[in-house]
Amino acid sequence: MSAAPMSNSPSEDGLFTAVEYLQMASLGSRSMIVSIDNGNGTVGEIVMRDGEPWCAKDRLGHGEAAFLRLVAADSFSGGCHATVRGLRGPLAPRNLDGSLEHLLLEAARTWDEAQPRPAERPDSKARLRLDSFESLLEAGIDALLSKSFNDAYAAFSAAEAVRAGDRVVQGNLRRLRDLGYGDDGER
Repeated sequence: MSAAPMSNSPSEDGLFTAVEYLQMASLGSRSMIVSIDNGNGTVGEIVMRDGEPWCAKDRLGHGEAAFLRLVAADSFSGGCHATVRGLRGPLAPRNLDGSLEHLLLEAARTWDEAQPRPAERPDSKARLRLDSFESLLEAGIDALLSKSFNDAYAAFSAAEAVRAGDRVVQGNLRRLRDLGYGDDGER
């Protein structure tokens, strides 16, 4: 297989990303080396042997950590290109364990967790300025998910004032009271 340069963005010539090359190697039980280049030289390589992730190395190390960095550089960061070539000569020792799917999911999870989170939501008083029941209900649910239980109680109470008797709102208020939040014992 001859080396073909590629970009991680769609291109007119229809070339693939490094992840797509890895997936094709896996599906076809093929062996190949995928090299990632950032324009200033090779950043690293991922080797597939008989469709299985075999080894990875980059400028900072080898193994799964190198695999994660290389996939992130090619798929998420942009500015990198990949080339693919067949295996020739002796094979480096195996330093990757697990399926390609596992490694790709781990790369996506690691990348996602490394991203900055949006700024905190406005305080409960600002959220309570919302004028519709749906917005108040959503604010209560968001507060529950972020474990801001006092804010959740305040939002659900405001939603109850807008639409008395809503079963979802009443259920959430009851559970929050059972946990010690709200009118009976605001924490």
